[in-house]
Amino acid sequence: MTGRKRKTSEIPDERTIDISENQNGDEVHELPASSERAIHNEAGRKSTNETKIDSLSQAIDTIQQSLLSLTNVVSKLQQQNPNQSTPTSEPDRVNLPSGSRVPSDSVPYVETVSTNLRNNIIQDDKIQRSSSSSSSNASTSTILERINPVLEKESRDLCESSISDNTRRAYRTGFTVYCQFLSSIGIEAPNYNPPKISEQTLIYFVTHCCNSLKLTYNTIKLYLAAVRFHYVKAGISNPLSSDESCARLQTVLRGIQKQQSSKQKRRPITYSVLIQIQNVLQRGMFGYFLDTMLQAACSLAFFAFLRCGEFTVNDINQDNLLCVEDVVMDRNYKAYTITLKRSKTDPFRTGIQIHLFQSDQTVCPVKSMLKYLNLRRKWYNCVMSSALFTDESGNPLSSHFFITKLKQILKLLGLDDENFNGHSFRIGAATSAAGGQVEDHLIKTLGRWSSDCYTRYIRSDDQTLSRAQKAMCCQKTV
Repeated sequence: MTGRKRKTSEIPDERTIDISENQNGDEVHELPASSERAIHNEAGRKSTNETKIDSLSQAIDTIQQSLLSLTNVVSKLQQQNPNQSTPTSEPDRVNLPSGSRVPSDSVPYVETVSTNLRNNIIQDDKIQRSSSSSSSNASTSTILERINPVLEKESRDLCESSISDNTRRAYRTGFTVYCQFLSSIGIEAPNYNPPKISEQTLIYFVTHCCNSLKLTYNTIKLYLAAVRFHYVKAGISNPLSSDESCARLQTVLRGIQKQQSSKQKRRPITYSVLIQIQNVLQRGMFGYFLDTMLQAACSLAFFAFLRCGEFTVNDINQDNLLCVEDVVMDRNYKAYTITLKRSKTDPFRTGIQIHLFQSDQTVCPVKSMLKYLNLRRKWYNCVMSSALFTDESGNPLSSHFFITKLKQILKLLGLDDENFNGHSFRIGAATSAAGGQVEDHLIKTLGRWSSDCYTRYIRSDDQTLSRAQKAMCCQKTV
């Protein structure tokens, strides 16, 4: 019947399907348009997937045929060179019809990468891992510095405190020269941060210092110590560390030392030369105040075995400035004691006391000091915390001023002033003591030398030290 009503049936997805009759009376299910499109798309996807599978099958067949061809070539090469070892046994050659497949586990292994290339790849991977590890450590160090900037600064300050002011200045000069040399050969040290170097770089630096800068062996050794200190402070390894031998560098240094051994060394200011200096100053040369001050400074430097930096200054703000309060006279004015706040042999800055006694000779350290202190009180108001040795204006005695005046006196005496400097008093004191038959352990005690540790256990009373200083004046003039 054509007039029959349309029936509907519900399906789970709540969509309706129209049911009608055709001309023959059969029921016809009419799907919605969206369902028809879905069925069409599903058929298209199946067709596309089948196409891809066919393409992959063809590709696999091609690869298998290529592998079998390669296997046949390798087999022929093995037959031609039977002595050459191969990583696998000779595989069976199988001729497969086109389109057939071979299981993957039956395909023979073929070495397609050479052994050297494989080792290089493995080694390169190790290098990359190592470098990445180093980068990680460096980044960790950088992160720590950013997190603890205060601790980083304090740790660097403690490193600086491990050396004296004079050593710090010398190291700063040496490291500046080193950085300038690195820049000249194309190695940058931004903001004076030490870069990584090799032993060969240090050899070139030492050669540059010797031949171009004309530095002495001792100065070059000092500059190398400066380089090592800055690398240690920065936490960067260098060839000068204790675990490195640097055999070639040491050989070059010995060559420099031997080459310079024939040069004139610093001459000592012995007691006989000191007498001549005192005579010139007593006659008058730079004015009454300066002459009196220099007499006291020279006699103190000689009898106390002082280094030039222990009684002069390079910087007014030095905390080891020798002051008036550091000189204490005894009740009878026959001896006095000076206190050095810092010294080369006093690394922990506990202070060193040196006792000086009357010599009853032409040059007496006690009489010279008393004369100068009395004049200083009359010349201007004497403040106990002020510098002990000053010029007429009250400026602390600098090492440059002292050595300049000393060279003028020596030149007037007809001596070669180029071979004398501020350290000549210490050298001359030891020479005069040896000439006066002073025992070795007393010389080491008077000079505060740290070598031969047995001298630290020998107790020398004031009378013994007094006799030793008097004996220094008994050397025969040659």
